[in-house]
Amino acid sequence: MASPTVPYLYRETRLNLDPADPTAAVSIALRAQQAKRKTGVESYVGQDEGAFERRHIAAEASIFFRSSSPQQRENGAGKSPRSILWRVLDGRRVLELQAVDLYQSQHAKHDALVTLALHFPAPIRPFGLAFADLERDGIVVFALTEGSMSSALLYTITIWSEFFVKLGATEVDVGEWCKTFAPSSFSLRSPYKMVAAGPWELLISTDDGGMLRLTREPGQDGGSNWRETLFADGGWKTSLRGLVGWKGHNSIPYNGLDLEPATVAAIALSPDTDHIFTVSLNHTLKAWNLRTGKIGVQTDLLGRQLDPQKAPTYTLPPGQQQLMQILEVWGTSEGDEYFVVTYSPQQQRFKFWGIRDADSAFQGIRDIHSELSFIPPLEDLMNTTVWNVEDFYIKSGQGWRNSQMWIRVRSGANCRVFHLFFDLFDDEADLRENWKNNWSCVDQGGTTVVELRHHPDLPRKVELQNDSLHLHSVTERWLGFLLHPGRFTIPTLETSLTVYCRGKKLRDQTVCSDKVPLKERICTAIALSVQQKGHFNYDQQEQQVHSEWNVYYLIIKDLHRQRGEALALAYDNELDMPWLVLSDYVSCIRQCSENEILTLNSSVLLDVDPNESDLPIIQSLQNQKSVMVAALLNAGQILRHSFSEAFQEHLKRALLFEILQEPSVSVPDRIKRFASNCGLEDELSDEIVSRTAECFGGEKEIRHLSKALFFEAVSRLKEEPHGRRTSWESTRYGAKMLIRGAHETLQLGTEILLNLLLLTVFMKVEYEETNRLHKDFDACDIFVELVTQLREHAVLSWLASKVRTEPRRHNHRRSSDGEAALSSSVQSTADSSSTGTTSTLLESLFVGDWAGLPAPSMPLSALVGYWCRTWTYGADLSRQYDPITEFIMGSLLKSGNADLAAEFEPYLPRSAWGAYLRGRLCLMEANWVKAGWEFKKGAYALAFGGSKIKRYDTSYLLDVEERDFFSEGLPRYYRHILNLFSRYRQHSFVIEFAQLALRSFPVNAAMDEPTRSMRSDILSQLFSASIHTNKFDEAYSALTLYSDHALRKSALRTLIQHIITASHQPSLLLHYPFASLQNDVDDVLSSLAHSPPSFPSPTSSSLTFSSTYTPLGAASLPFHKALYAWRVARNDFRGAAAALYERGSLLKRAVRRGNSTGKVTAATSNLNEALVENYVLLINLLASVSVEQAWVLVAGTSVGGVSTGAGIGNPNDGDVSMDGASGDASAGVKMFGVAKQAKRKVVTLEDVRREYQEELDRAAAIEQGRFAFAAPGGGGDEMDVL
Repeated sequence: MASPTVPYLYRETRLNLDPADPTAAVSIALRAQQAKRKTGVESYVGQDEGAFERRHIAAEASIFFRSSSPQQRENGAGKSPRSILWRVLDGRRVLELQAVDLYQSQHAKHDALVTLALHFPAPIRPFGLAFADLERDGIVVFALTEGSMSSALLYTITIWSEFFVKLGATEVDVGEWCKTFAPSSFSLRSPYKMVAAGPWELLISTDDGGMLRLTREPGQDGGSNWRETLFADGGWKTSLRGLVGWKGHNSIPYNGLDLEPATVAAIALSPDTDHIFTVSLNHTLKAWNLRTGKIGVQTDLLGRQLDPQKAPTYTLPPGQQQLMQILEVWGTSEGDEYFVVTYSPQQQRFKFWGIRDADSAFQGIRDIHSELSFIPPLEDLMNTTVWNVEDFYIKSGQGWRNSQMWIRVRSGANCRVFHLFFDLFDDEADLRENWKNNWSCVDQGGTTVVELRHHPDLPRKVELQNDSLHLHSVTERWLGFLLHPGRFTIPTLETSLTVYCRGKKLRDQTVCSDKVPLKERICTAIALSVQQKGHFNYDQQEQQVHSEWNVYYLIIKDLHRQRGEALALAYDNELDMPWLVLSDYVSCIRQCSENEILTLNSSVLLDVDPNESDLPIIQSLQNQKSVMVAALLNAGQILRHSFSEAFQEHLKRALLFEILQEPSVSVPDRIKRFASNCGLEDELSDEIVSRTAECFGGEKEIRHLSKALFFEAVSRLKEEPHGRRTSWESTRYGAKMLIRGAHETLQLGTEILLNLLLLTVFMKVEYEETNRLHKDFDACDIFVELVTQLREHAVLSWLASKVRTEPRRHNHRRSSDGEAALSSSVQSTADSSSTGTTSTLLESLFVGDWAGLPAPSMPLSALVGYWCRTWTYGADLSRQYDPITEFIMGSLLKSGNADLAAEFEPYLPRSAWGAYLRGRLCLMEANWVKAGWEFKKGAYALAFGGSKIKRYDTSYLLDVEERDFFSEGLPRYYRHILNLFSRYRQHSFVIEFAQLALRSFPVNAAMDEPTRSMRSDILSQLFSASIHTNKFDEAYSALTLYSDHALRKSALRTLIQHIITASHQPSLLLHYPFASLQNDVDDVLSSLAHSPPSFPSPTSSSLTFSSTYTPLGAASLPFHKALYAWRVARNDFRGAAAALYERGSLLKRAVRRGNSTGKVTAATSNLNEALVENYVLLINLLASVSVEQAWVLVAGTSVGGVSTGAGIGNPNDGDVSMDGASGDASAGVKMFGVAKQAKRKVVTLEDVRREYQEELDRAAAIEQGRFAFAAPGGGGDEMDVL
């Protein structure tokens, strides 16, 4: 591990390599006979560790950078994609390619989302890959594989740029862009390393010490014909030895090859393209003239005398990745045309060579600073004596001033990256001092296994008397940690679950099904494992659950460790951006922020003199106050980590309470409450006090801590945007970088703020009463500022930890009018079958802001850190908390993310629009009562607010029509609310808000047409909702307010119909006065009574007629009885008698139908009773009037072939006039929807009594077993059977 004396000035930002979309991947099998193409990613469910290694753990990888001029990049004409990540997978048989650019020009039509996987029939040889640029069109990939009979086969693969953009681009014949060639030279010798000098030239070293030059002409067949040229130490090979491979006795075995000591291990083309420089395994640097094939410059890597007669005493390790770099440096005055930098693993020493004449063996090269040993002090930096530089890159400045060196060093399993600024032509003493003391280290970031061990979110079993102290259960904490976006990949979690289930012998279908979500399957597996151990009490079960989660996490850690194996250091020279490529990561190396430097190097800053301005760590700080801020941050960290784990949980809960609660007490009381809630005074000890004071040099020095120093520390969390506008937009990996950077920025910011908050409360509790604090130290102001900042961090951290899937959008930018919601980060270039993309809420909502950020002129490694900070805090929640959180909530509601909205609800402000949003959330959660309450809370402000609703609704939750209901008075607002409840069919709340709306109309004020129309609509909704809920009082009240006569009569019919059929309480009709509507009520009842009856089966139990059954199941019978009651109540006895007579006629018909079956059922018995009751009512009614009025008219014509009689007692009863005595004998009566010609007959009271007696006799006969049968359909004569 690196020594604490080396400062960390850079940090890795590791990005997962998962595809943008499961469909955005193409696999192509490069077979000789027939190539196969397949799109999409195979399922990871059931994938074991072997499959995981084949599919995800690369054996070799790096990044190929295409070149473009600064002018091209600036005006949008640069190459795209530009940075191509390549990886060798699956036993070296698969080459995976994908674009990893962080940004692109806004002129680019699409993002390069497609991942290509080329499947070779044979393994790719180590060092057998080379890449060349094809200007703007694409790249050429050269691959050497094991051919038949151990002969290597060369693949020339042209990858056009559109292959990374469109899935359909690879549907062309593979033979058009993939060619193979078997060099005849490889029949006698084997290739070792290959370098591309361009798309038309290859240089390949062979195991016999020679080199093969392959050339082709542009525009030929694409790579199936190459010209071969062999050369070695003696020039172009023409001798027999040149035609036959030669093996010596000192060969070096490597990967199945026997390499000669003269075998070339490194190849590079000179800047003038006239020479090739090589480094051989025999520790020799040589320059070859491409025209003559002769060797010019030749020297030992360490400058020692070469003796060609002696065998080399030391040979380079054949697996060494890099040994040489050629640089063209402008502004030098020593006569050097260019420079060669070499590295010798023998002494871990670099050499800088100036090339003056590459063809001159004696005067053509000079050793710069030959007396200096350019050996990195890695024994001190890494605290080890065994190490080796695997990769290096030098970025030269003009005249070698301010040059940089990047090295990747390995010591066993530990691999680190170091950096150095230097001036090659500096004074010798200064250069030696700089080379020894001014190295800086690259921090590996927060996703390594070691760093995750100390992560604050990692669940730790805390022994507490009250386990409810935890905000979440053990399972919830583990799920939050493992499923945190970007922390572990889905393949890692799936493979770990497979291994876990195999070890636990779990074969449950839920765990193995790929149709069940991963989260559910993991929980099921843990639960099943706990069940296998038996049942215990709650505390024991929680411990066992935690133990099983730990077992699962151990498997995850093992796979995660494999993913983090460093493979290559790549440097983007045009953008000044170092990259570290790992086995299943790609990591951009960025400069650390000020706070990262202060926290990562706290021990270094304690020992450094701020006046030593030459030190890299001092140069990286803002000013001399940074050292004081570092001491403050260090004290806060030491103080908080001095407390127990239980205290940390109390502290989190106290902070959450303080963040979410609206201030209701004074700030001093809030501080006391906070200290009490976290139990500070109970756990504070003398040892903790003294340890904290020592961070400042003792208790006496604490009086120098001022409010300004605390605010200075807080101000360094953020960075104000500066620079100039650019025409860039974020790519897929740019969005990943922003989110990963946001995670790290927010985690560090939260830790710093929480440390400072605890330190502030500690100082107020411990020192304020003794007057030992600085006069400018105001704990209240500091407390308020820190809580405000922590609230902002809590919201942003929540957004960065939650994901959602949303439909794809077409760009990354905010809409042109500046009011639309911000778009998602990933655009659709894959199949239209893709339903959407999953991203964090922070990315989904705010990634579009990145395109609007100004960019200062700085290297990309510094620009990445700047972007992460300015974009993360770009929303400025500390100043615009209410509108930003309301925008977030509105977006969640608009997208239908009810679960996420419910989680976010505590962060929502207590504003009017916040109350409305809470109401909308309650509607989605079916919490109707709370929804109504929330809507009422914000009613007045939203109904009479002077500003337009678009000021609040920045997420466009409301459509254009809905926005018109706001800021226009309470009636319109309540109309909108009742519309919302109406969507959910919550009629009770529709009634409530409709009544509120009606009461909100001005009294006795003239209404314009729109207002009258709105009032009418509200009345209609009130009436409809009242009918649905059988609230007839409210329905009647709404009815009486109708101004439209036709609408009122229609509503009256609906009200009467529902009162009679739904409530089964016809007497309710008599409860309402109906003032001017009495005639309308009679007309409606008559119309409903004349509705065609619906007769069900005679044996149906619904034919009962009692106080709890609907009589007959006919639609009209209840209305006859209601009409009877209505007319009796209004002294219209003749009309009431007519209604009863018609009802009796219908009942009589139903009785005859029921008796025709020959069986007495409960239904027919009830009908008989109803008929008898009807006779009694009719007789009593007619008897209550004078003899002259005791009669009704009966219509007795033949209708539709059915004979009608003259009385109720006739089996084929006739019909009566519902108008009673006032009926017109010559008028036609419409019965059951059929127009009948009225032939009426008077039926008197005596006639009814006679019919009643006949009905009683018939009922008695039935009781004695005598039935009257009639032909089906009611036709024919009846026959009595005794």
